[in-house]
Amino acid sequence: MRIIIITGESGSGKTRLIEQMIPLLTKRGLRIGAIKHTHQQFEIDREGKDSRCFAQAGAQGVLICSAEKLAFIERHQPEPALEQLLRNFFENYDLMLVEGYRSAAYPKIEVCPQNGRLPSVEDIRKRKIIAFVTNAQSGPKIPRFDYDESEQIAQFIVDNAVAPPISIK
Repeated sequence: MRIIIITGESGSGKTRLIEQMIPLLTKRGLRIGAIKHTHQQFEIDREGKDSRCFAQAGAQGVLICSAEKLAFIERHQPEPALEQLLRNFFENYDLMLVEGYRSAAYPKIEVCPQNGRLPSVEDIRKRKIIAFVTNAQSGPKIPRFDYDESEQIAQFIVDNAVAPPISIK
């Protein structure tokens, strides 16, 4: 498994970029997994549904499964580390696209808002940013892609994603 993180400000186009990359990378024969990190609370088990009833009754984990898909809902404290999520849910994937986890020690592609400012050289090094998706014409000398260069971005991801420094199996 290899991993690359997509970061950027809210509304910069991170999700759109990942959506564009998944079919392009899948066409290359890769099994793609995706993780979205959020600082906001969210609920996927709606009020009145059995999964919510199980959780309200005290189940720490609830699995919903059909012939097509499954979802696992787990209440936890503290928040699990990215490596734990990779180990628990994605051991059979070739490439992980992760949105968020800005401080994780993996290479990052930063999506900058249209006409936005690029981070400082110090911030680029500290956060391990290896490329930008931006229309900015000036700034630090690291690879940059325009928003419509999907094929080039996909190849850059294949060439630069790294294996986590953990044993996934």
